[in-house]
Amino acid sequence: MSSHLPARTPPPPPPDLAYQTYGPMDDLPAQASPIQIQRLLAFLRKLWWIPILTLLLSLGAAAAFVLWAPPTFVSTSAIWETEKLRLPEGAAFIGDVQNYYGTQMELLLSGRLHQMGLARLQASGTNAVPLDEDRKPLKVKVTVKQQPKSTIFVLQSSSPNPDYSQAFLDALVNEYLAYKKNVRKLVSGDTLSSISEQVLRLERELKADQEALTTFQRSNNLAILQEEGTIAGGYLARLQTQLSDLKLESQLLEATAIEQDQAAATGNTNAPGSLLDAVRAAGSGSSSPAVTEHQIAYKEVELLKIQREKLSKHLRPKHPKIAIRLNNLALLLKATNRLAEAEKLMRRALAIDEACFGKEHPILATRLNNLGEFLRDTGHPDDAEPLFRHALAIDEASYGHNHPTVATVLNNLALVLQATNRPAESETLIRRALIIDRVSLGEMAPEVARDMNTLALVLHSTQQHADVSQLLRGVLEIFLKFTVVTGHPHSNLQAAMSNYAGILHTMGRSQDEIKRDISSLASRYGLDLTGATARRPQSDFRADIQGL
Repeated sequence: MSSHLPARTPPPPPPDLAYQTYGPMDDLPAQASPIQIQRLLAFLRKLWWIPILTLLLSLGAAAAFVLWAPPTFVSTSAIWETEKLRLPEGAAFIGDVQNYYGTQMELLLSGRLHQMGLARLQASGTNAVPLDEDRKPLKVKVTVKQQPKSTIFVLQSSSPNPDYSQAFLDALVNEYLAYKKNVRKLVSGDTLSSISEQVLRLERELKADQEALTTFQRSNNLAILQEEGTIAGGYLARLQTQLSDLKLESQLLEATAIEQDQAAATGNTNAPGSLLDAVRAAGSGSSSPAVTEHQIAYKEVELLKIQREKLSKHLRPKHPKIAIRLNNLALLLKATNRLAEAEKLMRRALAIDEACFGKEHPILATRLNNLGEFLRDTGHPDDAEPLFRHALAIDEASYGHNHPTVATVLNNLALVLQATNRPAESETLIRRALIIDRVSLGEMAPEVARDMNTLALVLHSTQQHADVSQLLRGVLEIFLKFTVVTGHPHSNLQAAMSNYAGILHTMGRSQDEIKRDISSLASRYGLDLTGATARRPQSDFRADIQGL
């Protein structure tokens, strides 16, 4: 049996190491065959006239087109495009910057705008619109481009008719500007309407807020609240003073009992000027001048002496409370015309406070002010001036330049300067005091009335009667309002009315005119002062102005 097996292919011979294959042969660039170049040269030698003829025909066609084609005229125009609106506070309104200029270029190239420009040109009648072969308006080619890095558009219109090309471009630009103006008008009209509505709404809200503020101020007026607080504080202080007086009167009655026992032991039951007589005279309500003011002042002096002796047992001689009692006792001695003793006690109280608190303490300023008032009232204004100036410096350093305490010292210093014939300097100080009290306490505070009265006193010395009458009228109005608010007349109401009547009399007003003026002023506050001015002889009107 025989078998048929496939013949084995002999293996390839080993490659020659000297010839290595690096890649396919197709990767190498193809080279022109010399045979093809020879064929091209042979063709050109036989048919050389074909490319020359083609070139000549092309040049002839181009020359014929240039010679026989109608001319084209180009008109150029430039538009500076700006759409920015400057607003206050650095804000600005501007359209969509990214798409704005492209939109304007498309608008200039739009067929609608071209039709509108053509209609404008036809409506003007100044230039005839040329027609083409189809009896239609001659077409105009329009191009628009934007100058680099600018907002200037360059428009070009080209047509065979030079006049028509320029006229069409002018009409197109005018129609474009008119179209933008109309669009801006519509947009601004809507914006203005919206802004107007907002302004009206804000005005209504502002008016409502102002009415609410006015209502709040009426019910929460700072000046009225301060005045009511001042009045309430004064009332509380009076109650405390009454309580203190009652306590001291109890001690006084005990001392009177001891004095009575001593008088009974000596057999002298009619000792004049006893404390018991003072108490009885003060409580009897007698209208005798010898038993009223003098006896009351005498009682208060004795009360303070008792209090001083009681404090002296428990306090050192230079204790601040001793200075307070010495000052109060000095004021009472002044009221009883014991001036030498009063000045001695005031200076002693000043020395005690200066040793306790130093030379720049506000309490020392109070003592300096009290001593200055005493020297001024007793006819020594030159001695009072340095005391007031020292007190003023202390109070300004302690409370500031605009405190009511500073205004009080300014008022006293102004009176001293007026008394020493320096009205200009006095007027400057009292006007400053008036401003401080008006700002701090309100227009209707009694301290304001005091300052206005002092200013009237200064102006009266320079014969400024019109200004003086206005000031004194204002003083009287403040005390009339005080009477209405508190329910009882101010202690200076009578003096204010006398001062106002006196200046009216100085200005030549009759008694009836003065009476009507004061009654009319009082009736505005619901008061009746007819009895205070009725049947008053003109000789009683003071020519000078009383201090308050």
